[in-house]
Amino acid sequence: MSGYAWTDPYSDVVLLRGGPRPHRGFFYADWLATRAASRRMRCPLGDYGGWSRRYAPTTDTHTDEHGRTTRVWEHIDPGQWGRWGREYLTPDEELPAARFRTGRAA
Repeated sequence: MSGYAWTDPYSDVVLLRGGPRPHRGFFYADWLATRAASRRMRCPLGDYGGWSRRYAPTTDTHTDEHGRTTRVWEHIDPGQWGRWGREYLTPDEELPAARFRTGRAA
């Protein structure tokens, strides 16, 4: 892993590495919606329902056999999030829900 992409995690597609959903891909807007649903349900990070919020965006990318490039999100142990003080929120998640990026021009 090269490092974390805390300030600019956006990519059209997200690829998960490690944790309960390895090698699973999401469109970025769907990924943010999955994470938002976990927050709305108030699922703790350590519980099954909090799995989506235990991933952090990396600077790594993956190109599939069709030439599509995705950003890799790495699973982080819930204890590490506790040591860091809080879970990670993307810049889009810090905005109102209606302003999530969709990859399309507004």
